[in-house]
Amino acid sequence: MSKLVFESVSARLGRHLALQEVSLAVEAGSLLALVGPNGAGKTTALRTMAGLVPPASGRVLLDGQVLGETPASLRARRIAYLAQDSQAHWPITVWDLALLGRLPHGQRVTAADRAIVERTLQAHDLMSLKDRPATALSGGELRRALLARALATEPDVLLADEPTAALDPGHGLDVMAALRRAAGDGMAVVVVTHDLGLAQRFADRLALLHEGRLRAIGPAGDVLTADNLARCYGVRGDPLGMLERIDASARC
Repeated sequence: MSKLVFESVSARLGRHLALQEVSLAVEAGSLLALVGPNGAGKTTALRTMAGLVPPASGRVLLDGQVLGETPASLRARRIAYLAQDSQAHWPITVWDLALLGRLPHGQRVTAADRAIVERTLQAHDLMSLKDRPATALSGGELRRALLARALATEPDVLLADEPTAALDPGHGLDVMAALRRAAGDGMAVVVVTHDLGLAQRFADRLALLHEGRLRAIGPAGDVLTADNLARCYGVRGDPLGMLERIDASARC
């Protein structure tokens, strides 16, 4: 059974229909990359998966159960969501920030909780920053710390919106490798990214969204075709190499 399923899901942001009858499934142990141009509906899709945007029509299922009928406390343990615009608004240390990821499992901090946090911070090269206030981190350091908090939850489903934004190339690779490992450990991982090279390298499948609709889903080679790049992005070229804009009149 698929871990997370969209059944003809449409979603609204105010009066705007941001998603239109999107159907897809995410398996446990896999990494799905949501790709597409700005305004395609990627973040709305991720927020709908997290239960933060209710479907206007269709259903979101978690292990076969309607997501909206799942108690919030259970969703918090089973789904971790890293928002694109996540910030730190108070000087909590990096250690305590990551420890917040354990809260859905109980208010009392255990030795097992501390071990999970330490392992997670080590995996993201953050132990040297564990005592630093989150408000004193660079943008890239904060992104890594917030991802560590999400991973420390040890959820069934991990949803990350542009987790490599503001990261240098090396740490971007490290983050995607960590998400790949999380999938390898059995999580269902969904990542929104504009980096098509990273999507091809680390994702099992890509889902291409354009104007709120799912245009293609499958392996990178089947999704990032010349026709799809032209229609959805208005570019031509190799996604792993040089891309160039094409005139609107010349699009497929």
